[in-house]
Amino acid sequence: MHSDLFRDKKGVHIKLDKDVHAAFRKQLFDHGVSMQAIFNEFARLIGSGNRTALQLLNAFIKRRLQDEIEKHKLPNAKLDELDHEALYNMISEEGSSDPITEEKDTENEDYRHTG
Repeated sequence: MHSDLFRDKKGVHIKLDKDVHAAFRKQLFDHGVSMQAIFNEFARLIGSGNRTALQLLNAFIKRRLQDEIEKHKLPNAKLDELDHEALYNMISEEGSSDPITEEKDTENEDYRHTG
């Protein structure tokens, strides 16, 4: 019987939309980086509490919550006090800019393949 306790790596399977996969793969290929390497690096950054990676994560969570609210929004619906406070806190977090929508030039400078 195998045990993952004695392995240094953990396998992860994800599904991506075909168009997302193609665009992602092209960008990584253009920079000479594998999907495994970039997913590992992003997971490492989030796990270590990297500020920029956590900002990306928080921006994604905010957009996802906003999408869910819009999907279930009823005319004249009121949020209860806890929902309202939680959403307000998330939206008004200090330094809560959306790094995904920032200029791509800065992003590309940080991750160019130099090898």
